[in-house]
Amino acid sequence: MKNIPILEPDGPGHRFVVYADACAGEPGGRHEATTAAVNKVVAALNPPPEFICYPGDEIIGLTTDEAKLRAQWEYWFETEMSWLDRTAIPLYHTTGNHTTYDPMSEAVFQDVMSHLPRNGPPGQEGLTY
Repeated sequence: MKNIPILEPDGPGHRFVVYADACAGEPGGRHEATTAAVNKVVAALNPPPEFICYPGDEIIGLTTDEAKLRAQWEYWFETEMSWLDRTAIPLYHTTGNHTTYDPMSEAVFQDVMSHLPRNGPPGQEGLTY
């Protein structure tokens, strides 16, 4: 069995960032300034992280209007996270209570996160990996 380098006392380790619960995705939203401040700190890291984990609630979500939900994701990716070159620094997501709260929101999550692995238990492909 191969050892995981991060767990070895003298291993090289990994450099990564975990942040969540921005509840952003709306222009002028309540958390837009906080999201921008955190992004500024992460963008300035030198060396940069190898990857970013985002365990849920990137956007405020919680709408029954699919178009509004998709607009929040678009704003989050195209505006609030536009600083991030996701080909250089991969961004891994998990679901959250603001992002996947009914079948429609799960379908939207699977669509906007189509780059994520499609493994997971039956019925959770693209939601759990």
